[in-house]
Amino acid sequence: THGGQNGINLVMQTCLRGDRPGVYIEELAYPGFRHAARLNRAEVHPVAIDAQGMIPDALDAACRKHGGQIVCITPDAQNPTAGRMDAARREALAEVARRHDLQIIEDDCYTAPVTGLPSFRVIAPERSWHVTSLSKTISAGMRFGIVAAPEGMGEVGRLAAQHSFFGLARPITDMVALLFESGEAMRLRYAAQEEMGRRLQMTVQSLAGQDFNWLPGLSFLWLKLPMGWRGSTFARMAEMEGVLLRSADEYVVQDGQAPNAVRIAMAGSVPEERFRTALRTLTGLLERMPDDLPV
Repeated sequence: THGGQNGINLVMQTCLRGDRPGVYIEELAYPGFRHAARLNRAEVHPVAIDAQGMIPDALDAACRKHGGQIVCITPDAQNPTAGRMDAARREALAEVARRHDLQIIEDDCYTAPVTGLPSFRVIAPERSWHVTSLSKTISAGMRFGIVAAPEGMGEVGRLAAQHSFFGLARPITDMVALLFESGEAMRLRYAAQEEMGRRLQMTVQSLAGQDFNWLPGLSFLWLKLPMGWRGSTFARMAEMEGVLLRSADEYVVQDGQAPNAVRIAMAGSVPEERFRTALRTLTGLLERMPDDLPV
């Protein structure tokens, strides 16, 4: 596919039926889920999360209330909260999906180091669509994504892709094949992880004493703001000083309740001294109360 977002949209095109089908997403979730759902005329239903991500009982309750056809889950690196599901949570969510006959979109685009935890492709191969891409590990400019379909659904997915965009351009597929076969893809992946990991450690050290979630190898973290701050205000003030963040508001569905938090991504292309300056800017803002800031 043309990246992970194209893959998510392709799965919804393949699986959704009816005038207003239902799609379940985490109450704080990658915005591309709801954008793809709305493009396919689907109703988006948020499901409560905790430190591990989507809560099985909350998904079960939402299914009983709304009915639906797809659930979108990010088990290894919840975006934006940097949570990770243990094996028991994954098994419980798969059981809920079976009970209500849901297709599962497993978003694995933020690939962290190997965890040893089973993917939904292993737990529920009959209903899991595994979506990933090269954007976060090798190059965002490649626009190369992958969808692994459930057992028996590969041909349906292939036809949906063919009818949607005919397939990827030959130069892209040739380039990706060369990267894989030569070993260059793995070299680039390790190099990117090393650089992102170094910058993540710089950020963690800079934010010492603050309340935040992070995972080794992940290229973002989730900062819960001190009393008095709102996520949108903090993001706006940071932008005025040259630092771009994403407020929690951007990850909730319409009319949803956003916590006072922001997502901080590691920008690998930014020169290191500029990155350090940005961290100093953020820590300076956190030391000041919003009432002390100019309107």
